[in-house]
Amino acid sequence: MLFRLLSRVLIVVTLAAWSMPAPALAQQSAPGQSDFGVNTHLASRYPVQAGFDAPVDLVAGTSAGWVREDFHWYWLEPEPGRFDWAIYDRALSRLAGSGVNIIGVLNTAPAWATPFGGDVARRPSYYAPDPAAFARFASAVVTRYRDRVRFWQVWNEPENVRYWQPQPDPAAYAALLRAAYPAIKAADPNAVVLSAGIVPTNIGFIRAIAEQGAWGSFDILALHPYVDPFSPENGQIGTGDVSAVKTLVESLGRKPIWATEFGWSTGPADRDPRGVDEETQANFLVRAAALLRAAGVEKVIWYTLKDTEPRNLYGLLRSAGGPADLSQPKPSLAAFRTLNRQLSGATPAGMIDLGARQVVFDFERFGTWRRGDQPNGSFSADGSQRLSGNTAGRLDYNFPGGGNDFVVFTPRPAITIPGAPGQIGVWVYGDGSGHALKVWLRDAGGETLQFRLGFVGAPGWSFLATPINAPVESYNRISGSGNLRLDFPATLVAIVLDDEPDAGSGAGSIWLDDLTVLSGPEAYGVRFARGGDTIDVLWSPGGAFVNLPTAAPVGTIVDRWGGASQIEAVNGAYGLNLGPSPIFVTHRAVAAPAPQPTPPPAPAPQPSIGPCRQFPETGFTVCGRLLEYWERNGGLPVFGFPIGPEEDMVIEGRTVRAQWFERNRLELHPQNAPPYDVLLGRLGAERLEASGRNWSDFPKADPRAPMYFAQTGQAIAPEFRQYWSSHGLNLDGRPGYTFEESLALFGLPLTPPLMEVNPTDGKTYLTQHFERARFEYHPENRGTPYVVLLGLLGRETTGRR
Repeated sequence: MLFRLLSRVLIVVTLAAWSMPAPALAQQSAPGQSDFGVNTHLASRYPVQAGFDAPVDLVAGTSAGWVREDFHWYWLEPEPGRFDWAIYDRALSRLAGSGVNIIGVLNTAPAWATPFGGDVARRPSYYAPDPAAFARFASAVVTRYRDRVRFWQVWNEPENVRYWQPQPDPAAYAALLRAAYPAIKAADPNAVVLSAGIVPTNIGFIRAIAEQGAWGSFDILALHPYVDPFSPENGQIGTGDVSAVKTLVESLGRKPIWATEFGWSTGPADRDPRGVDEETQANFLVRAAALLRAAGVEKVIWYTLKDTEPRNLYGLLRSAGGPADLSQPKPSLAAFRTLNRQLSGATPAGMIDLGARQVVFDFERFGTWRRGDQPNGSFSADGSQRLSGNTAGRLDYNFPGGGNDFVVFTPRPAITIPGAPGQIGVWVYGDGSGHALKVWLRDAGGETLQFRLGFVGAPGWSFLATPINAPVESYNRISGSGNLRLDFPATLVAIVLDDEPDAGSGAGSIWLDDLTVLSGPEAYGVRFARGGDTIDVLWSPGGAFVNLPTAAPVGTIVDRWGGASQIEAVNGAYGLNLGPSPIFVTHRAVAAPAPQPTPPPAPAPQPSIGPCRQFPETGFTVCGRLLEYWERNGGLPVFGFPIGPEEDMVIEGRTVRAQWFERNRLELHPQNAPPYDVLLGRLGAERLEASGRNWSDFPKADPRAPMYFAQTGQAIAPEFRQYWSSHGLNLDGRPGYTFEESLALFGLPLTPPLMEVNPTDGKTYLTQHFERARFEYHPENRGTPYVVLLGLLGRETTGRR
């Protein structure tokens, strides 16, 4: 329901000084303590004549925990057995002395060590090297630097033809791992070996490494989770391909996962022809780092420290002035410093729900689902696994392999997506397959778009969700035409299970339950813990008001630049105005823990408790919370008299405690915090649909008209504007009604103004239909408050008089 759209519109608390001491801040932390780092490449890219003091001091000043340095084989051993250590000795001694942890990347073979490179000294080659020669090189490097470097990475992106020629070959790379691993361990028994960083969309390459017998030849699986040109959220940097890799790791043998490269370019790049602006790069750095840690990635290393070429401008510093010039920082450098200092020594504690969740289909009334043309599975109601209620949807699949196998199930009728939510998700009981779960959504213009919820994980319930308010790629348009963006209102027209990888095969079963939308503006929160403090990283790509529960009377906010201020709690929460630039909120003794993967079942409907009022006009009584809500939000003119008792009703497939009134239906949802524990029925849309009229078929209004709503293409008629604006749900406790509060009560306009016969008295009135109401213009009542009346939708729906 659109009511949930406003679940994040909450009281904004002014930042103010507070007499009580604020929680401690990690304003300064020593290098090496943070889980975040940067690809520095000092030994290979920084001019040696400039010395290494300046760049090392700059990195140490960011409180970075990690740096990643290339150990180029062709440079260190230009001829067999002849090593040149001078530059690396100087760079490594200075870096190690700063306290930062170093990851050494053993890569880029000399031409003499590859079958296609010839014997030219100092000539790099990306052809597959001789494994035995590489093992001897690795042993020599680790032996020399084992007092300064403990973490060693074997090659870089071997799935990329740029770094493994003539073409990627997982069998050849597995042979390299098998040769290098014992050589590194023999040179330093305490060494930790990382696999080459692999872009996780190439999950088949990772699987092939294991199939080639090299899964035991490294200690940490490294990924390069680039999602540009998409944002971290729309690219699902943590919940997308990284999640799929985690599922694969669970089946192959558990290993830690590190991200040794990720980033966004501030200009044209190989992955993104446009790039992002510098402010966006800084925002994405913090947001992606937090999301990756929340997804279980243990170390997160940005690429790179400084731009060195006209393209691929991923650096924290601009290229101006040449490789030795460190005087041109981008905003991302300050963001990186703040990230390290605020989260130094902190451990992730999961994502935070910042908006209201609404179950739109709980599979109790399973209905009819049709399978597409693919004979690859079935979908049925089943109670052997369920998150809540008595049944879930069981999806059985059988993918023969050899190509792209998938299966599509279409509900009849389509499932209504209420309002304009920011995300959609579903609870999934997985089978460890790692297959991709997707949905097809049809929008107001008839355009059907595909959204990937995520990948099926290990047995147990997990929530897979994705944003649905950004444009999709053209290949994710299933049918229709339009702007590749979901224009609300929308319906869910299919659930899809797609094989991952395409060449995989096999059969299995998964269960789906509680299809859910997250209402309101898109907002995100990642929770971290350190000692007695909680540090929440919060942002909203499009801007949002949120309410953050806390047990601390005062908290501290640090912005992306490191600026700090204090905030007071009101009624156990901080009111926050979020934007695309993340903030860090430090507080203590948080009463509400981060959501767990499996929530408790929804509470059974319970009667209202509290004072009651009997209405002799209809003979029914309203009690407790429903009475309070009725009285506070408009009473008789808005809701009418009760026309039935408070009772259990099945609404949108769920049993809900509710009561009918003349003009609407009030529903009790005790699992929601007030004021969202009482929700309104979407009767305007239901009555319009019951009359056989599709709101999308009506003529559209002029977009320049006052009070125009792009979601439906309609504008509120002049006769109804004042009434619409002067009524609403009292969400903030203040006099008067905001635009959002009026929208919460009446919803979007669904039709233009129409001359219609009123079903109550048989007369013709100017009428306009809204999601939760029908406005009627009664000119005979001019000069009274009743020139605009609301239709008796409750009576018409129930047939009660």
